[in-house]
Amino acid sequence: MHKKILANSKKIKLKGLRFGLSFRFISQNKEIQNRGRTVSYACLNLLISFYWITNTTNQFIKRKNMNLKRKIKYSRFLVLI
Repeated sequence: MHKKILANSKKIKLKGLRFGLSFRFISQNKEIQNRGRTVSYACLNLLISFYWITNTTNQFIKRKNMNLKRKIKYSRFLVLI
């Protein structure tokens, strides 16, 4: 089950690393509310999925099995637990 994460402008710890988050929340009905916008996404049977928005393209990009040791430089992170 996906947990509702209130992580706007906060940091959460994930596998020993800290990621800056600025999204609103992940709701139980699998919707993301980000700065007044609601973006729907398909639920995957993964323990952890990363979604982020780049500053330039402003598009959602999904990455599976990401190397957590690599340094990531994106402005807004969305962590699905």
